[in-house]
Amino acid sequence: MLSAEGVTKTYGGSRALDAVDFDVRGGEIHALVGENGAGKSTLIKILSGAVTPDSGVVRLGTTTIPAGDPAATRRLGVSCVHQELTLVPDLSIADNIFLGREQGRAWLQRRRMNAAVEVVMTDLGLRIPADIPVRALSVAQQQLVEIARALADDTGPGERSGKVLILDEPTAPLADPEIDRLFDILRRLRASGHAIIYISHRLDEIFRIADRITVLRDGRVQGTSTRDEITRAELIRRMVGRELSEEFPPRQARPGAVALEVERLSAPPRFRDVSLAVREGEIVGLAGLVGSGRTSVGLGITGALHTSGVLTFRGTRTAFRSPADALRKGLAYVTEDRKAHGIFPLMDASANITITSLKSFARAGWLSSSREWAGAEGAARDYGVRAGRLDRPAAALSGGNQQKLLLARYLLQPRSVIVLDEPTRGVDVGARAEIYRLVNRMTEQGLGVLLISSDLNEVLGMSDRVVVMRDGRTVGELTRDVATPERVMAMATGAAA
Repeated sequence: MLSAEGVTKTYGGSRALDAVDFDVRGGEIHALVGENGAGKSTLIKILSGAVTPDSGVVRLGTTTIPAGDPAATRRLGVSCVHQELTLVPDLSIADNIFLGREQGRAWLQRRRMNAAVEVVMTDLGLRIPADIPVRALSVAQQQLVEIARALADDTGPGERSGKVLILDEPTAPLADPEIDRLFDILRRLRASGHAIIYISHRLDEIFRIADRITVLRDGRVQGTSTRDEITRAELIRRMVGRELSEEFPPRQARPGAVALEVERLSAPPRFRDVSLAVREGEIVGLAGLVGSGRTSVGLGITGALHTSGVLTFRGTRTAFRSPADALRKGLAYVTEDRKAHGIFPLMDASANITITSLKSFARAGWLSSSREWAGAEGAARDYGVRAGRLDRPAAALSGGNQQKLLLARYLLQPRSVIVLDEPTRGVDVGARAEIYRLVNRMTEQGLGVLLISSDLNEVLGMSDRVVVMRDGRTVGELTRDVATPERVMAMATGAAA
C-alpha cells in the first residue's frame, strides 16, 4: 500500500538514511524499530511527505507521494502521529481534531463537531467532553486525542477513511489497560484493511502487535522478518549490533536509613492519603494506571503542588516550598516530559548540565567559565552523555542522551533522594540499559530512588519494593520477591481483595 524505494537523506555531513527500501501492506501492522539516531524519525517524515529525500521515491499504491507536502499526503490517506505532541493547548479537543478542516462556513457547527468527536473519543476509551481545552488533559489523554485526529478524515472523526496510519511511540505515556484498548483499536483497523506503521522502543509491544518487523541501524535496513521468524535476542542484536543479555542489570539492594517518608500526603483532587517511604540505596517503584496520581505524587513530594500531610526528609519533618527548595535540600525531580519541562533545547549541553549548580562554579560572586566547563565535562563523562561536543544545543541530542543529561544535571551536586518520572520514555533499548546501570550506580552510592513508570516491566525489573496506586490513593506495597505483573495489576485495577 505504501512503499519507499532507495530513499537516501543526508543532513550536513551525516547520512540519516542510506538507500532504504521499506513497505507496508493493507491489513498489516509493520513495526519499525531501531536505536535513537537509527533514522526512524527521518524515514517517517519522508513517508508522510514532511521531508524531501535526496534520492529515492515514496509511493502510495501507484501514486508518488508529493515530497515536502504533508497536507497533500494526508489527503491521499497517509496520517502520522509523531512522538512529540502537536496539539494546541488552549484549543478544545474538538477544535484540535478538526483543526484545518472545521465544519461550517460563516459559523462553526460546534454541536456537530463535538458530537462527532465524542463518538470517536469514547471508542478510544476517553470519556471527556469534547469542548474542554487540551491543556487540562493528562499526557496520556492528549496522546489519545492525537490518535483520534490521525484517524479522522475531512468529513469528521467517525469516518476513518485514511489508508495508512503511522504511529511513533504511541504508548509512551500509556499504562497497560490503555495500551490494551489501543491495540484492540489497531487490530480493528488492520482487519478493515488499513496499513499501520508502528514505531516503539518497547519490544514486548512489538511482539504483541506487529505482523512484520523492520530494523534500522545507522540509516540502513538490517533486515525485515515476520514476528514468528525472529527472536527477541536477535532483534536486539540487529538494533544495537551487539548482545544485550540483561535488559535489567542485576542489583544487590543494601537499604539504609529512611531518607524520605510521606504519611497521608494529599493534594485533592489529584491524590489523597498517600503513604510511602524510600530508604538510602533503595529503588521504590510507584505503579498504577494512567490517572492514578503517580506523577502528581512526585510533584507533590517535591513542592510543585500544595499538599497536606506529613513529609519527613532525612529524619526531619519538613515541607518543600518549591522544587528549587527541594533541590537545595537534597531532593531532585526528573520530569516525565523532558522536552517541555526538562531540557532547555536552545542552550548548549554544557549549560543544561550546570544550570542548577552555578553557585558552585562562582568565585567572589562571579561565574568562572573554566570551572563551569570542567564541571560539565566531568558530569557528562560520569553519566555517559554522548553529545560529540558539549557546545551543541541540547535539542540536537538523542532522547537517551537528553535523559542522561538531566541525570548529570541533578546529580552534579550531592543529593539524598531522586524522583525519576518515566526515566526511559522514548529511549531506545541500548540507552535504556545504560540508564538502568546508572540508576543502580546511584543506589550503590547511597542515593534513594523513587521510580515512577507506566512500564510495568521496568518497575518490576528495577524496584526493590513496589507501591501501587489506584484512584489517587496508595492501595498496597509488594516486595521484589513477591511482586508480579498479575498482582500489581490486580491491585491497580481493584481486582485484588
